[in-house]
Amino acid sequence: MSSRQSSGTLFAMLLLLLSSLMMKIPIIASNSQWDINEVTRRIEIFLQGNGFRTVHAASDEDMFIISAAAGDCELSIASLSLQGWHRHVIRNLTPIDYSLRFLFDGKLYLEQPLLLTRSYDYWSRLSGFISEGNRSHRLYGIVASSECSLDKINWHDLSNRYAAGLLPIS
Repeated sequence: MSSRQSSGTLFAMLLLLLSSLMMKIPIIASNSQWDINEVTRRIEIFLQGNGFRTVHAASDEDMFIISAAAGDCELSIASLSLQGWHRHVIRNLTPIDYSLRFLFDGKLYLEQPLLLTRSYDYWSRLSGFISEGNRSHRLYGIVASSECSLDKINWHDLSNRYAAGLLPIS
């Protein structure tokens, strides 16, 4: 291999490595949009607007969980990683007689739609480097007792508007 070809190959590999690393670095601008306290407050307002009373909110650096109840219905909403890191944790925390659903882009799923959430995450990170990218979607895990009718709740409001800060808080 000539030195010209090897330096071209080396440059291409370095460019690929740099691109890969940049995809893993959090975007500072999007982090300010996702203040945990603000998102928690918006979820609580959403739940209260749907007749729930929030009974507990807990968080750590990675994930937060809000518990709520309405009559016999008990549910918890957890903010999950778009990469899928939390899906097994939330599944292990789900009691045997409760159901688990994943909420992304206003739709409920039985399993985390990994291809969809990861693609969205990578695309929003890449667009954030190019321009003022807007990461307006979050992934939630919803653990609910059998008394809950999850299909009757307009989750689209939580997924796309309240959590993204597009609806005012009164």
